[in-house]
Amino acid sequence: MFNKLIKWSLENRLIVIGLGIILFIFGSISAINTPVDVLPEFAPPQVVIQTHAPGYAAEEVEALVTIPLESALNGIANIRAIRSNSIEGLSFVTVVFEWGHDIYKARQLVAEKTQQVAKSFPVSIKPPILSPITSPIGFTYFFALTSKSTSLMELRSYADWEIRNKLLSIPGVASVLVYGGDLKQYQILVNPNKLRQYNLSLNQIVEAAEQANAIVGGGYLLDSDKEYLIRGIGKIKSIEELGDSVITEKDRTPIYLKDVAKIKLGAAFKRSYGSVNGKQAVYVIVNKQPWVNTLEISKRIESTLNDIKKTLPPDVKITKTFNQADFVNVSIRNILSSILQGSVLVIIVLFMFLGNWRTSFISLVAIPFSLIIAILILKAFGQTINGMTLGGLAVAVGEIVDDAIIDVENIYKRLRQNKLSPNPKPALEVIFNASCEVRNSVVYGTYIITIVFIPVLFLTGLAKQIFTPLAWAYILSLFASLFIALTLTPAMCFYLLSKGENLPDHEPDIVIKLKEKYLKLLNHVLHKPKSLFIITVASSIVAIGVFMFLGRSFLPELGEENLVIMAYTPPGSNLKVTQRIALTIEKILLEHPEVKSVGNRAGRSETDDEAISSNLSHYDVTLQSGLAQAKKEKLIKEIRKDFEQIPGVVAIIRSFITETMEHVLSGNRAPIVLKLYGNDLTLLRKYANEIKDVLKTIRTLNEVEVEPISNIPQIHIEIKRKVASRYGLKVGELLKTIHIAYNGTATGQRVIEGQKAFDIFVWFEEPYRNNLEVIKNTLIDTPSGIKIPLGQLADITEAKGPNIINREKASRRIVIQANANKKDISHAVEKAQSLIYKNVSLPAGYSVEFEGEYQQQKETNQKLFLLSTLVLLLIYLLLSLAFKSFKIATIIMTNLPFALIGGVFVIALTGGILSIASVIGFITLFGLSTRNSILLVNRFVDIQKENPKLLIDEVIKKGALDRFSPIMMTALAAAFAMLPLALFPGTGREIEHPLAIVILGGMFSATALTLLVIPVVYKRFVK
Repeated sequence: MFNKLIKWSLENRLIVIGLGIILFIFGSISAINTPVDVLPEFAPPQVVIQTHAPGYAAEEVEALVTIPLESALNGIANIRAIRSNSIEGLSFVTVVFEWGHDIYKARQLVAEKTQQVAKSFPVSIKPPILSPITSPIGFTYFFALTSKSTSLMELRSYADWEIRNKLLSIPGVASVLVYGGDLKQYQILVNPNKLRQYNLSLNQIVEAAEQANAIVGGGYLLDSDKEYLIRGIGKIKSIEELGDSVITEKDRTPIYLKDVAKIKLGAAFKRSYGSVNGKQAVYVIVNKQPWVNTLEISKRIESTLNDIKKTLPPDVKITKTFNQADFVNVSIRNILSSILQGSVLVIIVLFMFLGNWRTSFISLVAIPFSLIIAILILKAFGQTINGMTLGGLAVAVGEIVDDAIIDVENIYKRLRQNKLSPNPKPALEVIFNASCEVRNSVVYGTYIITIVFIPVLFLTGLAKQIFTPLAWAYILSLFASLFIALTLTPAMCFYLLSKGENLPDHEPDIVIKLKEKYLKLLNHVLHKPKSLFIITVASSIVAIGVFMFLGRSFLPELGEENLVIMAYTPPGSNLKVTQRIALTIEKILLEHPEVKSVGNRAGRSETDDEAISSNLSHYDVTLQSGLAQAKKEKLIKEIRKDFEQIPGVVAIIRSFITETMEHVLSGNRAPIVLKLYGNDLTLLRKYANEIKDVLKTIRTLNEVEVEPISNIPQIHIEIKRKVASRYGLKVGELLKTIHIAYNGTATGQRVIEGQKAFDIFVWFEEPYRNNLEVIKNTLIDTPSGIKIPLGQLADITEAKGPNIINREKASRRIVIQANANKKDISHAVEKAQSLIYKNVSLPAGYSVEFEGEYQQQKETNQKLFLLSTLVLLLIYLLLSLAFKSFKIATIIMTNLPFALIGGVFVIALTGGILSIASVIGFITLFGLSTRNSILLVNRFVDIQKENPKLLIDEVIKKGALDRFSPIMMTALAAAFAMLPLALFPGTGREIEHPLAIVILGGMFSATALTLLVIPVVYKRFVK
């Protein structure tokens, strides 16, 4: 089949080249327009259910909302995990589905279940809602609104009603979260003393407020041939109108709202705070939808903000604090530069060994064509251009030229020999025969590399989502290069090499000298192989020993130019405390010269889909561009020391994508996560603190913290049912009055101002809702007209209750999290497991599980090892069938353990961390080493078939010299193509860097051993 393809390509060479030019032009245009992102979509489908339960404590939210929802959702198929958070007034249930499950189907199933459960909720609990679909790395653009003269209330109104709506109209924007500022309300602040004075109830105030602002439809009036719409308009137009609204009439004297309450435009009760660079601000976060081009949507956001800025007051400033496109641009630019630099180095290698610009050009053409074909196929299957797909292409640059190199080198050699022959054959025949001669080696080599990558394709979890696009990009580019080598390469050889008049009579001088030195070395090892075996085996044993002591990590540290700092004040701290500390922290952070800007968002936005309390602040720290990783790590240590000086504040420092990946792995933002399960919160806290104490004894761990769950102050108002019934009071109505007085309530109709709408909010004036004695003395209306102090109708006591209740696996749970340097994570966790088992004795019904980066890394390495072992056995069988000899297959496979040597030593010298990327580097190395071994051994076999009586030493020398140039070229091309990734591990290259250094170091040892060990072993075992 392949011979026919080569023959067809030569016979139709003009068509092949024409189609190649068309493919290059239109493929390039299509590739440029492919969606771009920082990473593939790596999170499993998940649906977040929010349920508002105003006034309910965490325990009541858990019992009335969270547990019923969990029970109903547990029956849905393909669910990986259900996690929940119950806080005061809110329930969050996160349903995580298996990777690859259709998100829209998942949402439909969840919506059906939640609608059924919602029917059983108390009337005061609002219906559950599903959060918008967002990407795991959907935080696209952060900015803050500040002003010298415009008030925070006006800034918040601009953000809510103008900026937010216009941003949401951009295709691809999923949600816009607004933090801080003052949320505008028309407030009716009731004075309970005046209620008593006018003998009014709180319910009458609410009813009057509702009646004061109304709009009704009055139907139609028909008049001859016209139709008039009748509108009943009772809209409030000003605070004065609201204050002049009548509550009731006493002795023919109207009583107005302004008589019993302060009527004003005020700020809603604050649940969030925003600031930038130490100044209060309205903070806005824009989230994008999955599979949306990050660069394109960022441009649209910035364009929209530029248009909006023209409509804002001149003193309003928009300060960008984060733009994911900045990281994407730097990452893509760095990887593309690696591809370009690698290609230039490959050109140098080709020209050095071929000594002819035409042969180098023909070989080089394989690079752009293979990359374009791979990108087109990836695009057809819905993949984006991202750091991993580009990484796969960058890693493949040195290999995709190999097929063309082997083909061109052999064609070039045969044409040169044909030129010197007394009976030269037609050039077309020579090119065809030369291509067919190396066809088996080329095809089998490509097959082997593809098979070696099978374990990567069968990974699961986050590792699959991250590395599968890299593997597919690599494999597709290799198959594309094979296709080019069988079609375009022979056609170009005919046009550029077939004339033969300019072909040199000998190889380049550098190749001749290298072959002379290689032949001397080969003669030596063929006659004295013992020293070679001793050195090789000893090096392999040392490499295996070093390998066992390497640190383990899931992914290398990403070189993001930002930090995300989560700072917790003590549970129960109000937003004012968090705000005061936040301003201090921002000033401290800005004192570091490496810090460019600091944005802060504390508490929870009204539309946020996470259970965030008012004691948590997020600091979005933008670092100076080009900051080296070592300086960044030093800065993090200094920031940790800064936070240690602030009493009661616990800080966790991450980078944006790192934090997101950790959250995907375990639902928590830490590389090491211990989840303690049980039902008693007191016991959970007790044992969590014991585990924390154990972890703190491990020197390599830092940021060891227990999830901030503790009892916070509460006021319990427990109704005396018998006393209430004696006065004819219903418990529900009584609790409703309490809810309005101390939690407040928004009336049904909102005040409309142009295209904006604001709540009318009724509750007690601040002095009367923030004092326990006042609460006890609040008068409650009875049906008989008697007013009774609340203290007589209920037991009012100070108490404590949990600030949050977290659940997973149908049980309450608490998290102990920790961090460590990448190289220390695996050893630290193994030590922690041992110490916890020895020192912490958990009662029945309580268990602890390790999750996070370590667990993912361990599972992935185990799977890669198992699958790689099976794949190597498969390769062995394929080689045995191809060569019809188990002996030859064994000789080829002999070189694989030796390929480890260079890779292991390079890792040990460059940090000593074995990541999943490093393991994939070894897998790639095995494939490349096997291909070169096949190329060499196949030549030995062919020579023996052509000259059965030739002595084995002569067979080996002739075959080794014949294949010396292609082996050296492919090896050096693969190694040199990795140099930019290996030497410059900048932004965007972090994941590919460990892979590159393994290939770079391993190719030198593997190639040296291929050219020396394989011939010696072949001589020993093949007669």
